[in-house]
Amino acid sequence: MISKRAVTGLIALIGVAFACGGREQLAPSELHGGEGAVLTVTNDYLTDVTVYAVRSGMRTRLGTVYGFRTETLPIRNTVLWGAGTLRFLILDRLSGRAHLTEPLTIGPSDAVLLTVRNPINMSSFLLRYGSVSSGG
Repeated sequence: MISKRAVTGLIALIGVAFACGGREQLAPSELHGGEGAVLTVTNDYLTDVTVYAVRSGMRTRLGTVYGFRTETLPIRNTVLWGAGTLRFLILDRLSGRAHLTEPLTIGPSDAVLLTVRNPINMSSFLLRYGSVSSGG
């Protein structure tokens, strides 16, 4: 018969084995089996901005773009999927001023070009449907 101490030790050993095992991280293109969309932000504004995707009142941080730089930010499929439209919130990190774009309907292979201007409420965007290459 197996002792209580041996069973407890075996359970602890199994718990440690599961805790130490790595969890595979999925690339953004593998989320929900799609390629995902991209947002290219050209910041023609003096200060750094943080860009968020806003859908149904939920805000998801996409990234920060430093002043007078251009960055390409991935938009995960988890942000794209669901009912409703998507907007981008541009937040000036220095002053706290913000600009919310008009609503967009974006698919997994679309590309959005967002230009941040001075003043921030003059920022604009261009949507290119199906512009993201499959990469394979």
